[in-house]
Amino acid sequence: MPSGPFVLRLQTAAGMKRLLFPSSSESFASLQLQVQDLTGVKIADQQISTAPAGANAVKPAPNASIVSLGLKHGDILYLKSNAPAGPSSATPAASVAAAATPQPALTKYCQHGPSGRCLHCNPAPIGDKTRIPCNHGPNATCPNCSAFVQQGKADPKNEQLAPWLCSHPTSAFCPKCIPKSDDDDTKVAAGGATRCDCNKAKGQQCVVCVAKPVALKVNFVPYAYFMEEKKALCRFAHPPSQTCASCAPPKLEVYTGKKNCDRGHKPWPYGVCLSCAPPNAHLRLQKYRHCDGVTFEDLRCLQGFYRRWLSKGAENQRAAILFGTYMDEPEATQLRGAVRAQVQAMYEPPQEALSGKKGVRFLKDPNEASVVAVAGWLGLQPVGWIIATLPRSGAKYGGDVLLSGPEIKQAARFQDRYKDDQGHSRFVTVVVEQAEHVEPKSYQVSDQCVALERDGVLALSADPFMLASRTPQAGELVPTVVYKDRPLKPGQEFLPDELVVKVIVMQPGKPMQKFKYSEFAAVGSEQELRQYLQRHKNEEYHDKLSDFNVLCYLPTVLGAGNNLAQRVISAVGAGVKLPAELKVELDRAFSAKKLI
Repeated sequence: MPSGPFVLRLQTAAGMKRLLFPSSSESFASLQLQVQDLTGVKIADQQISTAPAGANAVKPAPNASIVSLGLKHGDILYLKSNAPAGPSSATPAASVAAAATPQPALTKYCQHGPSGRCLHCNPAPIGDKTRIPCNHGPNATCPNCSAFVQQGKADPKNEQLAPWLCSHPTSAFCPKCIPKSDDDDTKVAAGGATRCDCNKAKGQQCVVCVAKPVALKVNFVPYAYFMEEKKALCRFAHPPSQTCASCAPPKLEVYTGKKNCDRGHKPWPYGVCLSCAPPNAHLRLQKYRHCDGVTFEDLRCLQGFYRRWLSKGAENQRAAILFGTYMDEPEATQLRGAVRAQVQAMYEPPQEALSGKKGVRFLKDPNEASVVAVAGWLGLQPVGWIIATLPRSGAKYGGDVLLSGPEIKQAARFQDRYKDDQGHSRFVTVVVEQAEHVEPKSYQVSDQCVALERDGVLALSADPFMLASRTPQAGELVPTVVYKDRPLKPGQEFLPDELVVKVIVMQPGKPMQKFKYSEFAAVGSEQELRQYLQRHKNEEYHDKLSDFNVLCYLPTVLGAGNNLAQRVISAVGAGVKLPAELKVELDRAFSAKKLI
């Protein structure tokens, strides 16, 4: 078994997907989690096998290592979903169409059984006299059989293996036969020198001219699990109550430098030293995430937000704040240490759409403090924000745009605002693009991105889907941004994917809907409240007022200095009937405003 990463391949409808593990000792549960991230098929519905149509199924053993299940480096896996059919079930992205494909006739060079497939018998048999002398297993590929057999260039006289072709065992990969992937997280660009000694007329490629992956998929792990792994390294080095540089929680970097250096030189810009100069910002993908999943417990708020955005014109973006709670993932989900954000409601603050695909700008909200207070009385807190936008993609961005430059900067400001004592935040960013079948996507920005935005290192680019390093003003010292191991010039733009952390959008098994209604306008009026109360006049107050935006509007109607609103909201949030005296007091207040 080769040292280094352990690679498996998953056959899907979109092509071959790569599953990357640090080693073969990783658990089967980590394999299932990667399959869920790539295909959307829940772990409980997965049936993973080493042959099409579910043959040779791998017996689920979450705590067993991958190698103990008989899986080898480079094996191809097939996925079958056991989810019940119907509109509410998740649609598996893994393809099992191979099960319905007629099995090819075997040639004398095939070493597999009748249910197997190789390049000698599929997709086009080539006959006994044109055998290609590959030295790998029947299920592997190399430039010898792919370039000659598939393109019809087999030479009957060529019985000698060309010296530049693969000569390694089937358990290894080289730049000539490494499987290609169309994964969104793998951006492949043809790099290297334009001139080399390869004979490209034969389909030859070498390490100089072969297409090189710019970025590989990183398996984000829960922050708690990440810290457990760090502390495990120091288990016997010091007592559990102590921490060291190896197991201490990651801290946010400071990119401002020292303003008053005590090393005996003149202050900047007349002098600078290593002690007071800000460190270079080496952009790196973050390996962990503080929030691992998002669920919408009440889909009505998401549907209403999307519908209002379309009615006002989809060419302009729209954003809203998500209110809900955080919870630790239960053991049944097998996501040890993971944290989930449960969205219960949305609030659309005052905002304006910016021209040129530059997103939205939040305006000053006079009701902000009141909305946050109402959410607190209901046991909720801001857990994220959501953006509605048109689809965004392009070859310049390596495919789909995850987050635009303005969205990344705004997300970093939100995460810096809603953070804990260590500077870490669980605040998420959800993106909803216009499509026939709407599929929300969720992200966070890395802790490094939060520090860069806080210290004024990032700037907007002329391309709204990119970011740029900020150009320093006269007498200002700004750290150098190092992107792809190359320092950027001041003002140079870059693709900000290294600053983005993917979060899983999940469907709750048993939605816990907190509010009975979700129909009131985000920024209401007394006229709208009067119409709302008229529609629900035959209901008790704890039912008809059970709408998040109605409750957010109550302090404006009843008066901020009066604790009547707080008492009513607390009772509605608890789902109990209002006491008789509180009901009388509320009737009197509504009558004075001519609302009932």
